[in-house]
Amino acid sequence: MVHDTWRPGVDRRAREGDDWLDRLVRSDVAPVELVRGSDGLVIVVEEQTKRAVRSGILAAALERSFGPCRAVPDAELSALREGVPVELFEGEDGQPFLLVGGELRRVRGIPLTHPVDTRRVAQMARGADIDVAAANVSRRRLNDAMSGQFQLQRLRSAVKRKGVAGTAAAVWRRASRAVRKRPDR
Repeated sequence: MVHDTWRPGVDRRAREGDDWLDRLVRSDVAPVELVRGSDGLVIVVEEQTKRAVRSGILAAALERSFGPCRAVPDAELSALREGVPVELFEGEDGQPFLLVGGELRRVRGIPLTHPVDTRRVAQMARGADIDVAAANVSRRRLNDAMSGQFQLQRLRSAVKRKGVAGTAAAVWRRASRAVRKRPDR
């Protein structure tokens, strides 16, 4: 459905996106590094510019492409220039993409929104928000969590904190809860 009316949110984002593109287009490719600040925010560093990644899904995808984030002190981050955030763009073909390090990178696996008439949206009842990023776990982190080495390290850490007896008691409590929650077969 094509809308001939002005849509404040869509038009505002389009103007903002065009402004960001103008600031991001460059003639060369820059090296990219992913860092994480003390607040947990993932940041793309291109030369001396920092670009915040506000989306957990995009942060996980960038880690998969560029490697894990390096933790950096706030003093190091404050020395960098503030750049435009890392956000999705959509061209005329409808395919989402990012501009990172001077390169256009297509993004797959992201559900796209469909513009609708804002008057109809205003008439709808509001429910609780759905946080897709909070529900999403990067494949690397999932693989780490499932590895025997990771589990062994968790056990060693628990023994250090709680001792052998405390750890055994915690494991017993967790196993007991799991058995009680399991449906009868």
